[in-house]
Amino acid sequence: GYVAYNDNNKEIVVGYRGSHSFFDWMTNLNFARSRWPSNVSGSEVHTGFIKAYQATASAVNNAILTLADKYPAYNIVFTGHSLGGSLAAINAADFVTMFPTLTNRVQLYTYGQPRTGNGAFASWIQNKEFPIYRVVYHRDLVPRLLLTTIDYKHHSQEVWYQPSGGTKFCGANGESRDCENSVLY
Repeated sequence: GYVAYNDNNKEIVVGYRGSHSFFDWMTNLNFARSRWPSNVSGSEVHTGFIKAYQATASAVNNAILTLADKYPAYNIVFTGHSLGGSLAAINAADFVTMFPTLTNRVQLYTYGQPRTGNGAFASWIQNKEFPIYRVVYHRDLVPRLLLTTIDYKHHSQEVWYQPSGGTKFCGANGESRDCENSVLY
């Protein structure tokens, strides 16, 4: 993850890039699920994603805390594309669990995020008290990966860019049939 601050927007930005290297694609292919977080009954996440997050979590979270102390009026915005969207979602939810007094400053924006964990994990993220926007372009296949038939589920709030060019905020369960899941390929 990359941590920076933006004085104009009064934000601390935590950004994760999408798949870029051979190693990233190997991470994507490690799609067995691992038990995480351990305190959430039945929660499981993509093994490759959680290992990638855990490899940098301490350094990233320490950088966020340093900037959060220095800029107490700044929001903390987690963002990422594709693989990076999953890492941003994991990081945001884990961060507010570890530092609940900062929850009111946290926001999450992901783009083309694949399903990251099972239903218990999706519910755990959805129940965090910070704004979540999972942006999906109308025919992006990545958000369809890791099928619901193998018990991967999206968290909400889906923001769907429709084929007509409009934008739609979708149902609260993360798997709305009225949005990206309505597109047949």
